[in-house]
Amino acid sequence: MVNLIKDFEIKIDPTTSIAYVRLSNGEISNTESINDSINADIDLEGHIVGLEVLDIESFKTIGDLASKWGLSRNDIEAILSELEAHN
Repeated sequence: MVNLIKDFEIKIDPTTSIAYVRLSNGEISNTESINDSINADIDLEGHIVGLEVLDIESFKTIGDLASKWGLSRNDIEAILSELEAHN
């Protein structure tokens, strides 16, 4: 399971509406595509560091795909709630 930072950080570019969700303080090793609208930054140990969300609606369908990197359904729901609040 990912050790999420206490308060994950969300930054949204006001000109593009692209969101970045920083989940941990790990160093990014590579980026993997979860789907056409979500990219995951991964550390050397394979843990998720952050998510680039190109389309907030697509985040609702991330579900089981994110479990590959240790995100629980509760993590996803908390992030989605924050994304929708910022939208």
